[in-house]
Formats: sequence, C-alpha cells, structure tokens
Amino acid sequence: QQIISQAQTHRLVVRLKGGDPMLFGRADEEIRALEAAGISYEIVPGITTALAAAASVRQPLTKRGVARSVALFTSSTAPGEVADTRIPECDTLVQYMGGREAMLTANRMLAAGHPETHPVVVIENCSRADEAITHMTLQDLAQGLHTSSGPVLVMMGEAMRQRRT
Repeated sequence: QQIISQAQTHRLVVRLKGGDPMLFGRADEEIRALEAAGISYEIVPGITTALAAAASVRQPLTKRGVARSVALFTSSTAPGEVADTRIPECDTLVQYMGGREAMLTANRMLAAGHPETHPVVVIENCSRADEAITHMTLQDLAQGLHTSSGPVLVMMGEAMRQRRT
C-alpha cells in the first residue's frame, strides 16, 4: 500500500531491499500490487545474502569432490501459513532468517541421521560493520544460538568445514 501511495504521488520511488529482492522478500506481493494499480516498475537485482556471506567468511558453498549442490531455504512463514518442516536434500544448506528456526532445523537434521560433527557457519548481520561469524557443529546448533541483534544466515554442510591454515 505504501509503495502504491508513494508511486501515485511522486515521479520516482525506490524500494530498497538488502540482498536480492527476488529471494525471500515480498517481491511477488509487491509486483502483483503494482501491476494491479497499473504502475510501471523496474527491478534491479542485488547479491543474495548467501553469496555475500560465503564471500565474507571466505567459505565456498561448493567444493570439488565435497559439495556439488546448494539449497537456499527459509522456515519463516507468513501469518496463517503452516510451517514446512522438510529439510532440502542437498550438499550445502543455507537457511535464511535462521535465528529462531536454526535450532529446530539442526534437531531435525540430527534426527534424520546427519552427524553431530556436521559443520555449520552462522553469519549475523552479513556485510555490516557489526557482522559476526561463528563456526560450530550441528550438535552445537541444536543447543541454540546466542541472542542475535540482527538477521542470521546459517550455512551447513561439509563445504563449511574450516580449512587448516
């Protein structure tokens, strides 16, 4: 509603979103609303947080002989939606908005037979001055995360195993 109202009042309106607006945002709802109102728009792609985080922590999401596939997922739902508790089958998993949900995901993965030592990297406030990076295991994650003050991305899989320096 706010975008439509502003677009009807001003010649140019920018809706700026961190990351890629086409992934885990409200792009579908916003596009439908703009089209229904007859308002033209342009979408400028961004760099999705998973790729920015991997670069920031210098941890590739794929590695030859270790990880050939990546799944980006979220457990967050819209009000009234039923939560999808399935874990994607993939070499590297990247959970968006993982702060509150990551512990549940870790417990589901452990129950499905993933090893306790499965590597995990947690990135809070990716690409910000207060970015925080934590390396842990799936068992650690199953115990929960510290209280976070910003968005949390959780990367899980053998590709996340720390390199020996």
